[in-house]
Amino acid sequence: MSIGVGQGPVAREGVATAGASTWPARVLAACGGGVVVVCLLMWVAAWSDGLRPSSFERLRSDIAAGSVVQWYAASSLDTGPLDVARAEQAGMSDGVGSQVSEDADVAAPEGYPDGGILVWRTWGQTGWSVAGPDDAVSPEMSADATGESTALVRQLREAGVAMRPFGHTDSSVLDGVFGLGGVALLGRLVLGPATRVGTKWFWFWLLVGAPLALGAVAYAVTELVGLRRRRGRSPGSRLTGIVGFAGGILLSLAVGVALEVLTSWGVPVPL
Repeated sequence: MSIGVGQGPVAREGVATAGASTWPARVLAACGGGVVVVCLLMWVAAWSDGLRPSSFERLRSDIAAGSVVQWYAASSLDTGPLDVARAEQAGMSDGVGSQVSEDADVAAPEGYPDGGILVWRTWGQTGWSVAGPDDAVSPEMSADATGESTALVRQLREAGVAMRPFGHTDSSVLDGVFGLGGVALLGRLVLGPATRVGTKWFWFWLLVGAPLALGAVAYAVTELVGLRRRRGRSPGSRLTGIVGFAGGILLSLAVGVALEVLTSWGVPVPL
């Protein structure tokens, strides 16, 4: 007569308990993977639809070559997710309120854009080209319509180039998911259990200081996915808030230098 080992109620209860304890870890790992996927999609969207600095002279050449496929005018640039510049489409002038230039008391023609920043896309181009008065384009800039920008708009219309519809917006569902995900990560960091690789202050400074959501990706990979089954560091050996603060600054400098190098090599890096 043989007696089965591990077949009784106690063994079955142990299996059930183990299964119950692993499903939260699996959900946590899946959330971490979702954070990485969303950040990757945001990077791809920023590259494919980002603004590339250009000039009014280049726009004239593109119009003459017949390569412009769509355009719109903006009155200002602002910073969107991942610190990538965006141009909000300007409204049309009624011929009374806005000025063609700051030093001329002449209203912009009726039916022409109020903004003096022109954004356009050519055949086969990655992203959009953007140019402003004096060809000075930078994030957080603003410009009203000028005689030069109005003349270029007239040329675009005469060439039959379509203007981007006003209903279009640069915001997307992905932006909303990205924002909610950031709030969720900060909420878990503050209210959740002790972190493994670094202290909570380390991750806080890395999340808010690292560019391109690199801190969020690092947190998701190390804390939610990669180390979820591994033993964490002892409290005294975890990375501190000072390391996180300095790391965010160093990452920002490194990314800035890398983008400058790519730009100098002719790579069309978004603003």
